[in-house]
Amino acid sequence: MRKLQLLAAAAAASVLTALAAVAGLAEAQAQIAPTNTVAPTISGTPRDGETLTANEGTWTGDQPMTFAYQWQRCDANGLNCGNLAGATARTYAVQTSDVNNRLRVNVTATNATGSSTASSQPTAPVTPPEGATRLSDGRFSIPASSVRLPHRLVISGV
Repeated sequence: MRKLQLLAAAAAASVLTALAAVAGLAEAQAQIAPTNTVAPTISGTPRDGETLTANEGTWTGDQPMTFAYQWQRCDANGLNCGNLAGATARTYAVQTSDVNNRLRVNVTATNATGSSTASSQPTAPVTPPEGATRLSDGRFSIPASSVRLPHRLVISGV
């Protein structure tokens, strides 16, 4: 009789476990927030007028995962970085104000569980456009032939 009771109890436990799994009451899988395993990188030439592209690196965590970008300007040593206002796309058009500074990008990965941010290494110092000459007021003068579409040549003085 005792053996029959044990078999009945085991069968009931199996049935309850199966019902719990069907009803979604069984153990849930762990939810994993994004974790960066390979740092973001920047491709392109850090030169005034060029376009840089952020590559998000490698991330682990639950899918789907989305990415957001924030470009930063750092000093000539790649330190003291600050956000560039409005520079939140995967690409960044290098500006004259970036010359002699370094650029980096922060990539934020987000999923249903959370988010995490990783930074690229800073670029080499940004250089002036090809053929540029530094004027006495600190601005650059460039030959008209160095302007490529979609950029425009703006003459600010003669």
